[in-house]
Amino acid sequence: MIEDPGSFLEFLTIFFFFIHPCHPYRLLARFKSPELHQCELVECAPFDPACSCNLQYFIQLSVLVNSCRLYLPFLSLPGLFVTANLFDFEIALDRHFQVGLSVPSGKRLYAEFNAQIKRLQDLCRILCNGSTIRSKFIPCTRRHRPLQSDAQALVVFNNLSLLLDSIRGKIVSLESDWRASLDRYPGNTEEMLRALMTELTGQ
Repeated sequence: MIEDPGSFLEFLTIFFFFIHPCHPYRLLARFKSPELHQCELVECAPFDPACSCNLQYFIQLSVLVNSCRLYLPFLSLPGLFVTANLFDFEIALDRHFQVGLSVPSGKRLYAEFNAQIKRLQDLCRILCNGSTIRSKFIPCTRRHRPLQSDAQALVVFNNLSLLLDSIRGKIVSLESDWRASLDRYPGNTEEMLRALMTELTGQ
C-alpha cells in the first residue's frame, strides 16, 4: 500500500514528462546535428582547398562551367567567384546573341534566328544541371567545418542561377524581335516563307 499518494503521483508526473516523445531533451536528440566528417583537404583549383567528401561536386561544377564556355567565352570559374547581378549577364548576352534584322535574305534571317535560339536552349539545359549538383553539395557542406571553397562554390551556384534566368529572358526577347522583324520586313518574310516551302516540298 502506498503511504503517500501525493508523492507517488508527483513521481509518475516527472517520469512520464521525461519519457514523453515531445520532451525538449528528446527533441534535441532527434534533431541532433550530424557528426562532422573528418576528411582531408584536397587541392581543387581554381577553388581553395576543398574537403575530399564533396570533391566530386566541385569537379561537376567545373565541368558545367567549362561546358557553358563553349557558348559563352566570357565565363570563367574565378570570374564567377564574385557575386554578379542580372543586369551584367543581360548586357553580356546582348553582345553574343543578336538577330540581324537587316539581313537581306529571308532564309538567312530564319537560319540565324533558329541558330541563336538553339544555342540558348542548349545553355538552359546545361545550366539546369546546376540545381541538381547544388542540392547534393549543400548537405555535404554541413558535415564538415566551414571552408572558403564551399563559400566560393555557393557564389558560383547563385551566379549560374542568375545566368539561367538571364538566358530564359533572352530567349523571350529574341522571339519578340523575330516577330517584330517579320512585321517590319514583309518582303523578307515572303521570301523566307517561299524558300522554306520550296525546301520542304523538295522542289
